Amino acid sequence: MTRLPTVDNGIVRALLALVKQRGGDAAALRRAVGLADVDLEARWGRVALTTYYDLIERSSAALGDPALGIRLGQASALDEFDLVSILLMTAPTLGHALRTVLRFQRLWAEGEWLELGVARSEARLVFHPWGLPREAHRLLAGYHLVEAARVPPALLRRPWRPLHAEVAWPVDATTPLLEEALGVPVRCGSPATALVFPAALLDAPMPAADRLIHGELLRQAAERLRARPDGIDLIDQLSAHLEQRLEDGALSVAQAAAALGRSTRSLQRDLRAQGTSFGQVLRAVREARAARLLRAGVSVTEVALRLGYSQTSAFSRAFRQWTGVAPTDVR
Repeated sequence: MTRLPTVDNGIVRALLALVKQRGGDAAALRRAVGLADVDLEARWGRVALTTYYDLIERSSAALGDPALGIRLGQASALDEFDLVSILLMTAPTLGHALRTVLRFQRLWAEGEWLELGVARSEARLVFHPWGLPREAHRLLAGYHLVEAARVPPALLRRPWRPLHAEVAWPVDATTPLLEEALGVPVRCGSPATALVFPAALLDAPMPAADRLIHGELLRQAAERLRARPDGIDLIDQLSAHLEQRLEDGALSVAQAAAALGRSTRSLQRDLRAQGTSFGQVLRAVREARAARLLRAGVSVTEVALRLGYSQTSAFSRAFRQWTGVAPTDVR
């Protein structure tokens, strides 16, 4: 079943704060992607990842700043004493701290994921975005690289420098800015986005290591991960229904609510409580099916019909809006 990933609303607040600081109309951008005050004020609230992607793309365009992701990484707060930050500081080694990040990364973001690999003398922290290629991936790659480069010196309380960084896109206007922010060369056109550093650094002891505190916080983090309400059942139910009805063409929230035994208002309210909406779930279902069919070699015309579009051109426009690429580019 299709599942719509989410991010912690604190990440979204940080982006909006940066936009406002740089002179952008954060309120207008928030409204443009359908975010209400309640979406951002709830403690441990969640926002659909597609909404976050839309927001950073719109923000970058509004500010005329293709390096917004890099600036977001530079502005991220590393000195907040929340559960996760203290959990990392009390780990025995840097390697243990980074693996703890990987273990609990779903606390702040789903869909996207980080991977730590070691080969010979090099360690690689790799960023994997969610969905088909789009501008948000490039923007957030810069964010993740810069933030990842700032974490080790903050935890170890001493300077460090990675070996180099890798990005999937070719050299562009943001490359010098990224190299300046990282202090190392950036290898463009690589298979993935990665920060490469000496593997020996993983064994570096943490100055604030505390076995007892770390163990207790591990337990709390595990409980919070298990208890976090994410609305998987409702989103899965709605997604499964939409999957079955895609070829019907006209799909409405009222029809879906009736099929799920709910009122239209209650369905909209419950989806909103999970940081999403009927339209966003429908978009995710369509995008996921389109990706599967296109990668399987199905023609664009046939994919359009299977997604309920009467015209191939309408599907092609929608697909480009979802992903930033034409359906003919996906193979």
